[in-house]
Amino acid sequence: MSVRIDARGLRRSLAELDFLDDTSDERFERLAALLGQSPGVDRVELESHAVGATARHFDWTFEPSPQPRSAELYLVRSDGSEELLAAGDGALEGLIGSLRSTDPGGEVFEVVDVGAGTHAGDYQRVRKFGERVVFAWGHRPRAVVHEALAVRGAAGLLLGPRPETAELSAPRDALFAAQLGAPSTFGGKRPFAFQLGPRSAERLRAALASEETTRVRACVGVQMPPRELPLLSACMAGSDLAGEELLLACDLSRPQSALGIAALLEVMRAIGRAVVAGESPPPRRTLRFVITSGLPATVAWLASDKAPRPIAALQLSIAQTRRQPRLLVQDAPPSAPTFLPDLVERLVAEQAPPQACLRVPYRAGSSVLPFVDPSVAVPAVLLAAPGSARPGERRSNVPLQLAVTLAHGVARCAETLASLGERDLPRLLAASELAAASRIAARARRLGETLHEREMSSADAAAALADVEEDLHRALDDEARVLDSVARYLGAGARAAVPIADATGELRQLARAAVRALHAQILAPFEGENVTARARPVTPLERRASLLRVRRTFVGPPPLHSLARELDDDGRAWLLHHADALQAQPAAELLLGFVRADEPRSFYEVARDLEHAHGPVDLKLLWRYLELLERAGLVELAEEQSLGTPQEIG
Repeated sequence: MSVRIDARGLRRSLAELDFLDDTSDERFERLAALLGQSPGVDRVELESHAVGATARHFDWTFEPSPQPRSAELYLVRSDGSEELLAAGDGALEGLIGSLRSTDPGGEVFEVVDVGAGTHAGDYQRVRKFGERVVFAWGHRPRAVVHEALAVRGAAGLLLGPRPETAELSAPRDALFAAQLGAPSTFGGKRPFAFQLGPRSAERLRAALASEETTRVRACVGVQMPPRELPLLSACMAGSDLAGEELLLACDLSRPQSALGIAALLEVMRAIGRAVVAGESPPPRRTLRFVITSGLPATVAWLASDKAPRPIAALQLSIAQTRRQPRLLVQDAPPSAPTFLPDLVERLVAEQAPPQACLRVPYRAGSSVLPFVDPSVAVPAVLLAAPGSARPGERRSNVPLQLAVTLAHGVARCAETLASLGERDLPRLLAASELAAASRIAARARRLGETLHEREMSSADAAAALADVEEDLHRALDDEARVLDSVARYLGAGARAAVPIADATGELRQLARAAVRALHAQILAPFEGENVTARARPVTPLERRASLLRVRRTFVGPPPLHSLARELDDDGRAWLLHHADALQAQPAAELLLGFVRADEPRSFYEVARDLEHAHGPVDLKLLWRYLELLERAGLVELAEEQSLGTPQEIG
C-alpha cells in the first residue's frame, strides 16, 4: 500500500486546526487555505447554500431550527438549594435541542415521571402537561419525543438511561442525534429536551421518589442559524474517468469535529504525496473532499443543482458511544444490492482487528450517510468511540491511535475505489462471488435449523418445500445483482472483460444443491409418502395485497413523529397504540420498495421482498400503515387487476 498515515502526522494536522473552536465562518476560509496547500489538489471551492426553507434529499429532511448557545439544567431542592444536572449540548449528555430561549435567569418547571414514556398508559396520571416537563428513561427516544412533546404538549423532556442498566438501550439510541426535530413537528409549541447521564438521572429519580413535588430550573439560550451556510470542497482530478467522483466528507457538527477533519486532511495529503512522488499512480476517478457545517448545509447542498452525484462516498466521522470503540461500516439498503460495503469492510478490516469492525444495517430515515440516493448503495465508515468533549469544545478524548486507524482505513478505501479498473474485475468478482456463496450457505443453514425445530404434517412439509425453494431463489437473485454491480461500477467495458453469467451460474449450482439438501431434510420423516412442493393457500388478504398498487408522492420515508401531525385523533391514537409493533416491522423500508415510479409494484410483492430481507412481516399492520400514509397525502393507493395474483408474482 502506497498511502501511509501515522499518529505524528495526524497530531500535526490536529495542531493546525486550533481555530475550529471559533464559531465564525472565517474558519472555513482558513480551512480552504489548508486544503489548497495540500499536494495534488487541483481546485478548492468555498460556496454558500441557502437554508431558509425546508429542504429534502431522499431520507433526509431539514427545517431551519434554533441552534443552542448555552444550556444548563439544575435540580431545585425543597430547601431552595440547587444541583447541576446537565450543561452544554452533546449526544450523550446535555441539551438535545430547544426551540426557544428561557429568561436570562432560567425558568422553573415541575417534573413528571412517565417511566418509559412510549405507551398511552404511561401518561394516564397527567392529561395536560402545560408548563411541566417529562422525565423518561431512554428507551426509543424518538418515540418519547413524539408522544411527550408533539402529542402531549409538555414544556420539555428530560431523557435518562434505563434505571436497571444505567445504559442507553441500544446502539441506535447511543448514537441518537443531538437534535430535537423539525419545528413543524410540534405545531405552535416550543419545547426543549435534555439528555441526562446515569448519575444525574439517578439523582433526579431519587428526588422524584422522596419529594412530593420535584422541580428543575432550565437556562437555555438559542439563536436562529444564518440564512446561508458555507460548504468547502477540494478536488483531485481523475486521469481517464474524471467525470466519475468519489466523495470523502466530514462536518463541524460534532464535538469530535477537529479529529475527523484532521483525519480528512491526512488522507488528502497522504494520497497527494504518494501521487506527486510517483509512489502511486494518479487516481482514475476524481476525489472530492467536502467539509460542511453540519447536516443542514449538507442537505441544502444535495438538494441544489450544483451537487455532484458520486458513484461512491466515504464519511470520516467520529460518533460518541458508551460502548467499546468500533469502526462502523454501513450496509447497503435492501433495494440496492452492491459489492461496495463488502469491499469497504474488507479494506477497513486490513487496518483493524476483525472484532473492531461492525457492519451497521441500513435503516431508512436514519442511515449514517446522507450523500446519495438510497437506491444507489454507498458505503460509510465511521469511528464510534466512547467519551465526550466539554461544553463548547470541539475536541474529545478519543484515543489518537483509533483516529489513525480510521484515517488509514478510509485512505485505503479511497485509493482503491478511485483506482479500480477493468483489470481488477476478476479479483473483485471472485471476492464478491465468495461472499455471495457464504451468504447463501449461511441462509440455507439458518433455514435448516428452523426446519429442524418444527414438527410438520405432510401438508406443512409440502408448503415448506415451496417456501425453501422460493427463499433461496430470492437470495440467488439478490446475489446476482451484487455481482452485476461490480461491472456497473467499473464501467461499460467491464461487462465484456469477464462474463458475469459464469459467476452467477456457479452461485445457481450452489443454491440448487442447498435446495436439494433442505428438501431431503424436510422429506426424511415422510419416507414412502408422496409429498411434493405445493405453495400454501393464498389468504384473502394476500390476494387483495397483490392487486394494490402504491405510488409515493414524497421524497424519502417520513419518520413516525412527522406523520402524526397530518393525522386526525383516531389516526394518532392508532399510531401510538401500534408504535411498538411498527418499530419491530420494516415500516420505513416498506416505502423504499416503491422508489421506482416507472415500475408498478404491488404491495404484496414489496412485502415479500421485505420478508426475505428482514424476516416475517405483519401484512395487515403494514397495510394499515399505508392507509395512514395515504390519509396524510404521502402515498396513493389503487387496486388494479393487471398486477397479477400472488402465485404469478411469486
